[in-house]
This record gives sequence, C-alpha cells and structure tokens, in this order.
Amino acid sequence: MSKAKIIDLEEKIKKLTQEKKDLENKRNIEVANLISKVGINDIEDELLVGALVSMKESIVNKDKVIEVWLDAGRKFLKRKPKIIADNN
Repeated sequence: MSKAKIIDLEEKIKKLTQEKKDLENKRNIEVANLISKVGINDIEDELLVGALVSMKESIVNKDKVIEVWLDAGRKFLKRKPKIIADNN
C-alpha cells in the first residue's frame, strides 16, 4: 500500500472519528432535552441514575414493562411540542 493511500485512510479515520464524536455529543444534548421536557431535570442525580440503571436492567431482561414505557413515551412525545435547538 502506498504512503499516499495510508495518509488518505488515516485522514478518513480521523474525519469519521470526529463525526462519531459529534453525533454522540448531539445525542447527549437530545437526551438532556428529553429529561428537561419531562420535567425531571431538577431531581437528585442518584434518583435519575437509579431509574436509568433499572431501565437498562429491564431492557436487558426484555421485561414486559418496556412496552408500557414505549406506549407512554409515544403518547407523551405526540402531545408535547418538539424542542427546537437554538443554533446560536
């Protein structure tokens, strides 16, 4: 493989790595907005983390409560206006 090809591939990897990081940051902001939208952004960290850990366990175990949560989430998101990010 030529040196130019290696450099080109390294640049593509660097670009994709940055794109992945940007998408992860965007998703983190979306999740934070959902927490705010639900109105629980002021609860104790331990309570929020505990709920998330419990949710993860339910997902891993394919608990039937997931369907209840999905239904509630769909209903909530349909009735609430979407948060529009400020691009400033």
